[in-house]
Amino acid sequence: MTTVLPSDNRPAGAAVLALALESVRDFPWCFWFRHHEAKISTVGDVQLVIRRLRQHGGRDAWQAAYKIEQCL
Repeated sequence: MTTVLPSDNRPAGAAVLALALESVRDFPWCFWFRHHEAKISTVGDVQLVIRRLRQHGGRDAWQAAYKIEQCL
């Protein structure tokens, strides 16, 4: 049985989207699973970016995740 986590489908603000996209470009090893045409547009998408930065990134990725989270 697969568990599906609820996702927050509210649209994310422009500032937080810019930070999330910048982090995806700056820390590509955290997003190996991501298709290059995938969009980041919702709060749930941004929360996934934060989670992946913390799971697979170093200190700089953690700082980027903190900065993004402060904008949510």
